[in-house]
Amino acid sequence: MIARRSTHLATPAGYSELRIDSNVSGQSALFLALLLGGICAPRLANAEQTAPATVVLVTNHQDAAIIPLLRSELESLGLVVETVDKGEAEVIPRDLKRAAHDRNAVAAVRVLVSAGVVEVWIADRVTGKVVLREVLPQAEDSKVSESTVVLRVVELLRASLMEVEAPHASRGEVAPPPTLYKVVGFPEATGQLRLEMGPAVIMSAGGVGPSLAAEFEIGYRMSNYLTLDGFGATSIVPGEVSGTEGTARVLSRIFALGMEVHPSASVSSWQPFARVGIGLLSLSSKGDARTPYVGYQRDDAGLAVLAGLGTRLRLTRNIAISATIQGLRAFQPVSMQFNNTTVARFGTIAAIGSLGVALAVP
Repeated sequence: MIARRSTHLATPAGYSELRIDSNVSGQSALFLALLLGGICAPRLANAEQTAPATVVLVTNHQDAAIIPLLRSELESLGLVVETVDKGEAEVIPRDLKRAAHDRNAVAAVRVLVSAGVVEVWIADRVTGKVVLREVLPQAEDSKVSESTVVLRVVELLRASLMEVEAPHASRGEVAPPPTLYKVVGFPEATGQLRLEMGPAVIMSAGGVGPSLAAEFEIGYRMSNYLTLDGFGATSIVPGEVSGTEGTARVLSRIFALGMEVHPSASVSSWQPFARVGIGLLSLSSKGDARTPYVGYQRDDAGLAVLAGLGTRLRLTRNIAISATIQGLRAFQPVSMQFNNTTVARFGTIAAIGSLGVALAVP
């Protein structure tokens, strides 16, 4: 029989003896590890979901004027940009894929500048494609602007990445990071043409009551920051002016052309914008007179300026809802008279508030 030897150290007087059970200690360590893991794991997972995607720019000296602008534009989309200097050697698609793979990037971009044409190559590891676009062939006496090339690069990258929202599984070698959907997503960023319509309220200081209206818009994106905007609103329920002589109903119509300024492809679902324009204000008023007065019907038209602020909230890749408030000032406000007495004016200061649904058309 083998006796288990134990060593017991005497405990000084006035002190309690401390014994550590190795089994209890192991259980405590395991519990502590599980607790720390439960606290840290969600934070690590959340950090992965919010980590920005990386894009590699393969460059040489010929594209030196384009790369800083392209880097700035891609970074404004929430992407991390790395550059790889390939010198003067031509970069074939296989090399683009390798450059993206070596840096764990979602895509690699190469802009080839030659005497006759500017080529944009993109190797997309998320969708497994290599895409090419020629940017405005250069005449001997002209040159493609750097801003045009940058815009085409961003458009081509988005067009390639749109496949991440297709119903089938990803066909690339890497899964799309969650943050990449924000880059692909907002209607102003994915469509050059925007169609919008919805209800509106037209109000004017000066005595004319509010009018329920329908508004519609057509926008054409000219750059990442500017959209050419056509706006219209027409009364459905007329505003009214009342007096002892009777009541006049006023139908207002506004048609304007202007510019909309907005952030460049905001990574947020919210996109604020500002708008300014000039257009035509048309009023049709019809009076219902009380005896002994006589009713009348009158049409007026004139120029007006508009300025406003608004925001859009993305619902899907191509659909957003919008809210806008615009101020209107007519060059020549319209006066309304009962029995040769002015009872109201329209257009001195007016406002148009609207809600709409916007559809982006690629």
